[in-house]
Amino acid sequence: MHQNNSSKFGILILLVFLAGGCLRFVNLSADPPTTVGLHFISDEGWWVHNARNKVLFDQWVMDEFNQSLLASPTFCMATYGVYSFAGVSYATSRVVPVISGLLCVLLLFGVLWKRSTDSSLLIAIGVFSLNFSFVTLNRTAYVDSTGLMFLMLCWWLLEKHLSRVWAPYL
Repeated sequence: MHQNNSSKFGILILLVFLAGGCLRFVNLSADPPTTVGLHFISDEGWWVHNARNKVLFDQWVMDEFNQSLLASPTFCMATYGVYSFAGVSYATSRVVPVISGLLCVLLLFGVLWKRSTDSSLLIAIGVFSLNFSFVTLNRTAYVDSTGLMFLMLCWWLLEKHLSRVWAPYL
């Protein structure tokens, strides 16, 4: 399905991915847009609470509020790793969702690679990578991007191993 102009196509895909990365990483400590509002749980601190406690006070649990540790331990542990390496700040709180969002784009590329043409793949990756709502979600310290990354990983694994007997059990 893919044409022979692979270097031109590769450059375009790389540019879309880099543009998506720039939208996510540039000025990462800025306030979220006002579109993330009343209808959404809008306190990012809830999701990084336990990781922050572990880095600053060397205790995972200091009070009865353990939402991040109980509801999303993978996100909590990854955030703890980032905090341990780069310190506690708004920007470092958002690194895990940003990386998760970029991995979602790469995984979608992997899923669609065999089943689409160059132009449809470029459009799909462009829309997914540059979508305002998805970029906004990736730029906030919520667990949703990490959860979606694991769903996309399952989809990619299913597509990659579809011909195997055990694939439907993934």
